[in-house]
Amino acid sequence: PDDEALLQLTRSAGREDAGIVNTLLADFPEAYPDSTLIADAMFRRARICIELLRDGETGVGILKQIAQDYPAFARSEAFKRYRERLKPA
Repeated sequence: PDDEALLQLTRSAGREDAGIVNTLLADFPEAYPDSTLIADAMFRRARICIELLRDGETGVGILKQIAQDYPAFARSEAFKRYRERLKPA
């Protein structure tokens, strides 16, 4: 599938498929190097790592990479809200 279709398919996957979705999204930048959805795919993967796979280290690392490589995406409200939620109280 094309980049948009793949990303949409991952959104309809169930919790039990989190590991598969993680693997698919890990390869997204290589599979679709010219895609405008790379930051979106990375953000989805980060959330899956943190929320479903309980792999905060990987998830936070991906968020840091997004902030560095995709600063415009990192300024989006969704990204900023998510990062704020992760801060310890």
